[in-house]
Amino acid sequence: MPPTNRPARPLADEVMLHAAAATGGRTAVWRIELSRALAGAVLIDLSLAGRIAMRPDRVTVVRPGPTGDPVQDEAQRRLAHGRRTASPETWVGRLAPPVLVGVQERLVDRGLLVPDSGRGVLSRSPLLLPKGTPRPSPHTSTATAVRSLLRAALPRWISGFPQSPGPAQNHTFPSPDSPQDTVALACSAVSASVRAAAHALMCGY
Repeated sequence: MPPTNRPARPLADEVMLHAAAATGGRTAVWRIELSRALAGAVLIDLSLAGRIAMRPDRVTVVRPGPTGDPVQDEAQRRLAHGRRTASPETWVGRLAPPVLVGVQERLVDRGLLVPDSGRGVLSRSPLLLPKGTPRPSPHTSTATAVRSLLRAALPRWISGFPQSPGPAQNHTFPSPDSPQDTVALACSAVSASVRAAAHALMCGY
């Protein structure tokens, strides 16, 4: 039975809004780091909803079907149709581009991210500014996951992000797996994928 006690906003949306605030709207400059943090967020949501099983060496779809979230649905579809077994790190890299586009478009459509081409003078891409100042989720587990994903992608993004009050004893993600283990595994995959992408980029020059 699907869990019902879930934060209303997907984890990827929370990460996107906080990253947009941390970068002053210059999300395009940090495309590699941001896209992988968002992909990690989607894997966490799918895993803790019982949709996928995530292990250090593989990610497996265990409960297919619509999730009610188009970004998660597309990620789940790609996971289900993967031809080869792949690790969370590999899937973070594969899912990063479509997840970034999907989350950005959704938040812009909802007015939660506001494009500002007037200030992006030195960039071809407009700034994407959050509407208002993003606040940490009232759900302790969500705030902890957001902070962990931001730190995994680029540690300086958590500057000014409040410390979590401590581990959630009554977490908001019912799951057969430990939420802490799931978040740790996804964040490890995010960090490794960011390093691999940066290395590949450097080797291209």
